[in-house]
Amino acid sequence: MDVMVVRRAKAVGLVLGPVMMATSTFFWVDGEHGATGGTLAALSLVPWAFGLLGEYDRLRGQAPRLSAAWLLFFLYGVLGGVSFGLRDFYDAAFHVSQADSVHAFAAYPLQAQVILWLAGPAFPLSLLALAGLQWVTRRTPRWATLLLAAGAVAFPASRIPRIELVAHVADFVLVAAFAYLAWLHWARAQESITPPAGPRAGTVSSSAG
Repeated sequence: MDVMVVRRAKAVGLVLGPVMMATSTFFWVDGEHGATGGTLAALSLVPWAFGLLGEYDRLRGQAPRLSAAWLLFFLYGVLGGVSFGLRDFYDAAFHVSQADSVHAFAAYPLQAQVILWLAGPAFPLSLLALAGLQWVTRRTPRWATLLLAAGAVAFPASRIPRIELVAHVADFVLVAAFAYLAWLHWARAQESITPPAGPRAGTVSSSAG
């Protein structure tokens, strides 16, 4: 029963994370998340990552090495996503424009590359890699895999130029893709419950006198 509860909690995380990220887009002001949007974007990665641990468990049996490499890359992308969300929060809190904060990062080129400019793109790239992993293992319907890949490509395509309408479309595609994955995990959680083996009907214990 405990295993089923954990699996279904991960299924909820697969929906909650993308929904929180999609909600954060509604708080954009002139292409910036602001304090509330940045907070939601950063927090969304917590349930999202928890949920994707379940997807890792589902796929690693058929591709253990690829799954392990993907998980490490995904967690690095989570760091980037959280960093960008917190940057938007701090920019709003300290009344700093996005251009000014980017200019300030120039004083720390290596650190900014590791935490932001490389880690940030790693998140959507990890989702695209997940779609590739699903395609190889054939554990997910092709249409769902292609939907996830489309969302992974649309996500940076909307965030880099900060086009709000495209961002909402990308968010919707990702929510739809992960909602289906969540449904798969929720339905399969019951598989973790194995009834204890009992004596067959009509049989008598060998120890009976």
